[in-house]
Amino acid sequence: VTDSKTGFPYYVADIVVDPAELAAVPQITLYPGMPASVMIVTEERTALDYILGPLLASFHSAFRQE
Repeated sequence: VTDSKTGFPYYVADIVVDPAELAAVPQITLYPGMPASVMIVTEERTALDYILGPLLASFHSAFRQE
């Protein structure tokens, strides 16, 4: 989906909060439309993947001309 005002692409996602997790923090009330930061797992990664990922990505793009 593309934002009609900015032209930037974005994804639409429906996020479901586990009721047990929400009950663990009774001082927090969720409302529709609240901003959220969500990590969507697309594949399993090891700790080494998180450490080496940015380094390998920089090597992949190094010495390439755009």
